[in-house]
Amino acid sequence: MAEMKLDGGDKRQRGMLVPILIALGILAAAGGWFAKVYLHPEVTATAGPLQTFEYTAQYARGGGILVGENQTDVVTYVIADIALKDNTEVPLFLKSIDGTLTMEDGTIMTASALEKTDLPRLAAMFPAMQPKLDAVAPAPLLRESTIAPGATGHGYVIFAYNVPQDVWNKRKASDVSISFYHQETVKVKLPK
Repeated sequence: MAEMKLDGGDKRQRGMLVPILIALGILAAAGGWFAKVYLHPEVTATAGPLQTFEYTAQYARGGGILVGENQTDVVTYVIADIALKDNTEVPLFLKSIDGTLTMEDGTIMTASALEKTDLPRLAAMFPAMQPKLDAVAPAPLLRESTIAPGATGHGYVIFAYNVPQDVWNKRKASDVSISFYHQETVKVKLPK
């Protein structure tokens, strides 16, 4: 039988242990940084005071060939004060802002926040709404906004619900969901 000789192979294997441990340390540090920045929900949201504005439109059937009954539409505009605090090390990019209304009977109604292009028309149509906006926040919180790391984004959002003010006042709950491009969605309950 041939005699087995060790020619330093065992020593070479022990010499690879140090580079492997260094590589594992670097991967662990990179994974920890990624988890801290991207995986942990470090965005906090708070809701301040609310204002509402009810609008009633009545459509009367005129004489002529139009068929149908008289119609009344009621819309309650909900103006909410929202503050977002970015506790991450990367900027926040707002993707969408949506509201959910849970009515007294459990029915759920959703609405998207009015967009930047809607706000001037709304102000022109309802000048009486401006004092309510001023009472909530000085400026709107808009989609496609950016919030710097460590900063707070603050402003009002407006939702239009096709319900009377009385239904809004008797609601079970309401909340706002804010979606981002690179972070998890944040939900905040609106005060009653």
